[in-house]
Amino acid sequence: AAVQRDAGAALYRLGDLDGARAAFSLATRLEPENVESLVGLAEVELRRGDAAAARAARDRALELDPYNPAALAMPR
Repeated sequence: AAVQRDAGAALYRLGDLDGARAAFSLATRLEPENVESLVGLAEVELRRGDAAAARAARDRALELDPYNPAALAMPR
């Protein structure tokens, strides 16, 4: 899952939101409790304009790590 998470982060930085979404989605399926992958997915969904999907990923990240600064900084 680390490879997929890192790929998602790289694709996000390159502006490939569809590729980043696919990579982060796979990372969260492989490792559902990985907060970094969930936050990455939430960031991608937010940039894609899917507020509901972003909120769901962010909320799951906060369930696992209630003090995660990246998740806390995201819009509610």
